Amino acid sequence: MRDCEAKRNMTNTGPEKHRPDLREQAKKIKAPTLSITGKYDQIAPPFYTQELADLIATAKRAEIPSRHLSFLEKPVDLASAMLTFLLEKHPNS
Repeated sequence: MRDCEAKRNMTNTGPEKHRPDLREQAKKIKAPTLSITGKYDQIAPPFYTQELADLIATAKRAEIPSRHLSFLEKPVDLASAMLTFLLEKHPNS
């Protein structure tokens, strides 16, 4: 069911048809990328961000125990994920 749901979301044919299809743009990203998703996000669900992250060769993923507004709901978790990613890329900073 999830695969069908994810495919529907990514091709803009379901109720989420207003969600942009970003797959082609994602494939072009070469920079180190952190894809952060809210575990309970219904606007940009984890399976959607996972599919996008899978298209970016340099992507790492982080899942925050929040909905869509992790910067309000779990700011410490969000900051921690970002800091961890940045320190991996720039260990001497």
